[in-house]
Amino acid sequence: MMIGDVRYEGDKYIAFTKWWRSKVNDTYTLGEHLFAEPTTINKVMLSEDRDIAIQSADDESRLPIKIPKVVSHRQTDMSIVCLLTEEEISL
Repeated sequence: MMIGDVRYEGDKYIAFTKWWRSKVNDTYTLGEHLFAEPTTINKVMLSEDRDIAIQSADDESRLPIKIPKVVSHRQTDMSIVCLLTEEEISL
């Protein structure tokens, strides 16, 4: 089946579902590939993998930060606000 193929056999809803759910690669279906937003664009997450942390450090659209676990939430919040202000990122 080609991506632009609009022909179907039998029930049109089943045909559409098969087209929508057909795999583009190991990660995405055709529907996700064509219409979904990337999952990690604006997601705050913990970098548990060293390679991902290195990629984040090299990515101009991300701000890698290091937070000691012994610091209070309040101090952490204040520090993050200061860092964002220095980077001229509005909250």
